[in-house]
Amino acid sequence: MIAPATVGNAGLRRFGCDCPLRGSAGSPRQLVRAVNSAVAVSVKVSKGAVGVRRMMRPHGGRARTPSAADSMASGEEVRVRAIRRRMDIAAVGVVGIAVGTGQAAGMLPYPMDAGAYFKQAPLDHLYQSQWNATGYVYPPPMAQLLAPIHVLGWPLFIILWTTLIWIAMGWMLGRWTWLAVGCGLVAAFAPSLSPLGVVLGYALNGNVQLLLAAGVVLAMRRPGWWALGALTKLGTGIGVLYPLFRREWRAVAEAVALSATIVAVSFVLAPRLWFDWVTFMVSSLGVVSPLPMVPVPFPVRLLMSVAILWFAARTERTWLVPIAAGWAIPALYAWTFLAIWIAAVPLWRSDSHRMPASPSG
Repeated sequence: MIAPATVGNAGLRRFGCDCPLRGSAGSPRQLVRAVNSAVAVSVKVSKGAVGVRRMMRPHGGRARTPSAADSMASGEEVRVRAIRRRMDIAAVGVVGIAVGTGQAAGMLPYPMDAGAYFKQAPLDHLYQSQWNATGYVYPPPMAQLLAPIHVLGWPLFIILWTTLIWIAMGWMLGRWTWLAVGCGLVAAFAPSLSPLGVVLGYALNGNVQLLLAAGVVLAMRRPGWWALGALTKLGTGIGVLYPLFRREWRAVAEAVALSATIVAVSFVLAPRLWFDWVTFMVSSLGVVSPLPMVPVPFPVRLLMSVAILWFAARTERTWLVPIAAGWAIPALYAWTFLAIWIAAVPLWRSDSHRMPASPSG
């Protein structure tokens, strides 16, 4: 995490995130113009989805209602939804490319967290002697994974990284992404509404948080994805308790095995990094955060997350898993858990489709 900038620097405090953006083009008005121009491009992509849906409608002008007795109509509805979803993700991806290009060219504020990941990619002096809200703080695997990307140079790296984050956001939220963007722009002009800007703030700052949220969604089908959270922000890996409480031993074994394999390979490649990380974590115990933190102590939040996961497993409410995962992050800055909680949106939809409809009459 990076220390906050001044208010005049249009930091991410305006978006509800304590990790600011810095740069010469940091005013909210410039940011609005830049994002609006990118959204304008994406609207053309979204209109393509509308045209496809109209072409696939029956001659009556209204989409046929899928039913068990009409497999053709059901299949058409599935195809339409799949095309619409791809178009929505593509539209968000276009905005991601535009934002990343603007950051690479200096037209948008400098993404501090993405910059920290890139600067640490050569693995030289990866950890500081003590945590002070700057620099790299995660276990070594992520830095080792990003190290080869360093040869691409900053412009190409930030374009690819920002686009990936925006695609992940679009994959989770679909058309609701534009609501998150709109809320973020409102928060830029109304600091009292800063929680509304958390998602956009992380998307602009290049933090791994939104990728972790996507990892939670993926882990519900591919348990190995729990390694992503367990080996970055640690607490999000608590979601593996969901299959454990459901006695899905194979899923638990897959998550643990993949995480252990990654740690083993990482340690063999660079054992010094792991010793440095342990030293860094121990020396940082008791350090007072320079950033505002959630007032609930971590041990209490951890117990709350375990209880939420137990309830989620008993009631098959997968949408509660990201709630628990986001709440269990050890260093939890104010409102930043919302960037993980957005993973509840696609999981809630999945839960609602899976649950049988209540009998009528």
